[in-house]
Amino acid sequence: MASRGLNLPSQHADTNQGNFLPGVFSYKSYRMPQLRAAGFNAVRLGVNVDTANDPATLATLRAYTDEVEAFSENATTLVCMWDTLLPNQTAHGDGLVNSITEMAAAWKKVAAAFEGTKAHFEIFNEPFGYTTANQYLAAMESIITGAGLWNLAKGTNNLCIGGPWGR
Repeated sequence: MASRGLNLPSQHADTNQGNFLPGVFSYKSYRMPQLRAAGFNAVRLGVNVDTANDPATLATLRAYTDEVEAFSENATTLVCMWDTLLPNQTAHGDGLVNSITEMAAAWKKVAAAFEGTKAHFEIFNEPFGYTTANQYLAAMESIITGAGLWNLAKGTNNLCIGGPWGR
């Protein structure tokens, strides 16, 4: 069965650029039964480093995931890590991970919060700042290793590290 998914945006700001602003993402109360009735069986949830460090928000996102996975055997969630703008950056920033160490620590917390689910993890949203595939893959490998996600991925297909080179 093919996935039919929906991006569930945070209420972090009033534009799509809000997901790049510092701070914990906030989510409104989504009505999961309505999503199911509309035929959706997958959702995408965004986090950033600040959100990953907030246990209450991770618990909310985990609850959404549990509800979605109850839809059907094929239902799933994609958890996506967003960049955070640094001072003097605008729009979507520079497309580079700000701190591999901080992001690895954040992913470790996200992985713990979603343990036991079928959630997939998109390691870094919109990695347009990397000039070579090797540079990008080295950064993503460092995050995955630092977060201990290799063991999580063993025998599964739940890590997404796509970028312009994966098209």
